[in-house]
Amino acid sequence: MWKYIVGGFVSLVIAALIMFTLMNIRVQDVVAYNQIERPTGTAPFRAGDLVEISADGQIPIGRLDCRIEEQDGSVSDTPLEKEYKNALREFMPLFVNLVNWGKGLFVDVDETPSLDPQTPSLNFVGYKSFLNADTPSLGPGCACAIARVVLRRNKVCTVQSSLVESKMVHSVPLDPTSPLQLVERTIGVSYRPEAVFITDLSRLACEGLNTEAILPSTPPNCPSGPQWPIDVKLRGFLGVISEQDRELIGPINVGAEIN
Repeated sequence: MWKYIVGGFVSLVIAALIMFTLMNIRVQDVVAYNQIERPTGTAPFRAGDLVEISADGQIPIGRLDCRIEEQDGSVSDTPLEKEYKNALREFMPLFVNLVNWGKGLFVDVDETPSLDPQTPSLNFVGYKSFLNADTPSLGPGCACAIARVVLRRNKVCTVQSSLVESKMVHSVPLDPTSPLQLVERTIGVSYRPEAVFITDLSRLACEGLNTEAILPSTPPNCPSGPQWPIDVKLRGFLGVISEQDRELIGPINVGAEIN
């Protein structure tokens, strides 16, 4: 009989973990909802920026000092003030009562912590940036900057779209009397699949650049395709994340845990 009791308890725990995973919501869900491929946490990247990426395609090292030539309509920035919720949360009180009832079959519920059905939604204030140009041209002075990255065997990738969070924070951390300042950071980015590449160094007149260096034989590709965590993919597949307008009432921090 005990094996049935233990089996039932284990099944209850597994079911609880699965349901709370499905009912969860985090910053990566906001990135996925906006169809941005890669959750990240960097300085603000705007569509059309040129970014140095590590050779393995995993780490954005920094933005180059130049970007594509921006023409009318080639880049669009859309302000966003949204609240994101998980539609499954409306079933949370029923599920919590069920789990607590199940716990009561094995332990004294009064002596164990109860599950909290009240989990806040996520607020996002910032903007979404998108590159509309099919074949963007490089801005002046980009060739030398790109050549130096290529010689380091890293990649230069063009930002196709990005999601940039804006929030007001105190200039002195933990001092609520210090002045507020605007801080921006990228929480999600998509790159164009083709890396920007230099094929001939001899035509460049760049200070300190070794024009006789041997370049890689083939142009690299930039990281592309959705890179969302498995739980985010599952919630996206089920379509449980919803978006609605929100009223901006003060400093917002979406509470990101992106690494």
